[in-house]
Amino acid sequence: MVIRTDNQDISIPKDTSSCYSKTWEYKDSIMDDGERWRIPVQQQLVKFKLSPGEKDSAYNFITDLINKPNNPSAKCSDYVGNVTFRIYYDQYSKSCSYSSVCRWQNINIQTLKISGLLQSKINLVNE
Repeated sequence: MVIRTDNQDISIPKDTSSCYSKTWEYKDSIMDDGERWRIPVQQQLVKFKLSPGEKDSAYNFITDLINKPNNPSAKCSDYVGNVTFRIYYDQYSKSCSYSSVCRWQNINIQTLKISGLLQSKINLVNE
């Protein structure tokens, strides 16, 4: 399973209790042709553990979120708050993406449960 935001990747492999959170900040750069590029800087990798029960809960929350997506009631700028939830199977994956959501933890009850589970292990980035 993977949760990806603009500034954080959270990886929850199914075969091990070790999970990873990678965070980064961006440096805005303007190229010679005037195009804007966001270059990731100050990357940090944190390893954390989830018990089998916690992983099952995360899987169930994310599966429910993917199978029953909803339209969030609040909206931010088009440039703030993108999140994707993805579950990888053997030869395919299922995912659900939201954009312009500010704090992804507040999309619905499932995201509140996911964030509650993860916040006890890692810092969640909302930028």
